[in-house]
Amino acid sequence: ALAGAEGLSIVLNAANEIAVAAFLEDRLAFTSIPSIIEQAMDAHERIGASSIHGLDEVRRVDAWARAFAARATAGVQSAS
Repeated sequence: ALAGAEGLSIVLNAANEIAVAAFLEDRLAFTSIPSIIEQAMDAHERIGASSIHGLDEVRRVDAWARAFAARATAGVQSAS
């Protein structure tokens, strides 16, 4: 099982994918990508990241992080 903190790698990957997609769609400045990832990782830690036991929990954390990042990117305007 992954420790709670190691679940942050799932959050990092999911938030990165959403932020990069927003950048490629010209909805987010390139320099804002790290901020979106950081916000998602911080929020994941605040809600009490738990140990991950199995693929279902990986998918749950991934879906949560993608939804969080999508909401975060919606509030940021592209610099272009």
